[in-house]
Amino acid sequence: MAELKTSTSVENCANSLRRSILDGTIAPETRLPPERRLAEQFGVNRVTVRSALARLAESGLLSVRQGSG
Repeated sequence: MAELKTSTSVENCANSLRRSILDGTIAPETRLPPERRLAEQFGVNRVTVRSALARLAESGLLSVRQGSG
């Protein structure tokens, strides 16, 4: 029997942000809301948001500049 893969909170958060970036909901060169607000929006903790943002940065969809908002 095949195992069902469940998405992690990091994957769910990253996928949601990815969709928003690719469909234009988040415009290019736009600053994302603070991690705290994103965490509240997705119902996760800031570590999860940070991991999701790191994944998107690795894939080239955004750049992370610590301390710049």
